Amino acid sequence: ERLRAALPNHTYVLTDRAAVALAKGAPTLTPVSLEATDGSGVLRMSGTIPDEQPGRLAVETFGLDLQDLYSLIGRDTLGVAGELGLTLQVAGTARAPTFRGTGRVDQARFGDFRAPFLQVVLNYQNQRLDANLDLWRTGENILTVEAHLPMDLALRGVERRRLDGPLT
Repeated sequence: ERLRAALPNHTYVLTDRAAVALAKGAPTLTPVSLEATDGSGVLRMSGTIPDEQPGRLAVETFGLDLQDLYSLIGRDTLGVAGELGLTLQVAGTARAPTFRGTGRVDQARFGDFRAPFLQVVLNYQNQRLDANLDLWRTGENILTVEAHLPMDLALRGVERRRLDGPLT
């Protein structure tokens, strides 16, 4: 019923009761919502996690501090700053997932690299990642990258992420 995550810059708390049903082949989450106690960020997840059986999981976050995220995944936080926003739909099975979503990073800093606003749109299915990334500075799009990559982004059992095929 209670969950509290104290990260370097923010503390997140579970806003309501949540449940995880551990059925064979596909764990299911009732809506889970974690909010920063200062109101600066939210992480929401709901649905069935792709596993042996097909799933459909929705993930949404906004205002997630990059230092908090780096700390959570055990990475060095020195020189990292910015906020992450993400809307992602994960479906399929763990061995053949699909991903569709959008993301953004505001006021990003990674060491000496600074990017006031990064925006990405992605789609992954049939071992093919299609992505568009835009870098904005003072309201002007200064860089656009479009990528079409053969990759294996399976959630388990992956021997090699990069696959043979054309890179565009």
